[in-house]
Amino acid sequence: MIPQKSKARAAYNDAAFRMLGTMLTLKRVLDVKTPFDFCNALYSGRMVFLGEGNLSFAYAVASRLGGRASRVIATTFEEGAVHDDETQANATKLRSLGAKVRFGVDAGRCDSEFLLGSVDLAVFQFPNVGSRRPLFRRNPNHILVKRFLKSVRNVLSKNGRVAITVVNSSHYDGAFAMDEVAAKSGFEKPVAHPFIMEDFSGYSYRKTKLDGKPAIENDDEFVTFVFKPKVLRS
Repeated sequence: MIPQKSKARAAYNDAAFRMLGTMLTLKRVLDVKTPFDFCNALYSGRMVFLGEGNLSFAYAVASRLGGRASRVIATTFEEGAVHDDETQANATKLRSLGAKVRFGVDAGRCDSEFLLGSVDLAVFQFPNVGSRRPLFRRNPNHILVKRFLKSVRNVLSKNGRVAITVVNSSHYDGAFAMDEVAAKSGFEKPVAHPFIMEDFSGYSYRKTKLDGKPAIENDDEFVTFVFKPKVLRS
């Protein structure tokens, strides 16, 4: 005969395991069913791409803008000398469209890199600091996004917005805490859109984890968070 206390403990363990399984499958519920229209967010100001890596996403979007591609500024955190041939080729193609390319730009210092009120859309694809060490007792990617949002807020135009794309999973949702970071940085709660990698021909993301494995898997789902400042300047 199983003691009553052991039965209760077993039932508790079963419930805890089920709850854990539920938590592990949680991810951000999308607010809308349609992907964010990056091109439609460009008015009379600039579209700025931060942390672009190989510049393939900036080129995929700029190539759809026609004459408006001249209002694109594509940036990478790394200096130009360290980039491979693919990145340099994408830089050349962007410049051929009339876009500007700048290397060595820190996404956390947008307010010292761009003119105040000049940016219609600031784009940051898959921000990742490449470290798991907590910073100020928070995930370092949460700190990265907070620095970025606080710095980019004043360079946005009157109707300016910010688009940040990440993997849609419980891990990334917890790491970035987008709703929380928006509130801390003076933005409204972000609107979550689906992001479909295949919609952008030629776009490739090559960031790897610390263990050398790809940061993005073939079966991953992605979400674009779109932020608007709480108080827009007149």
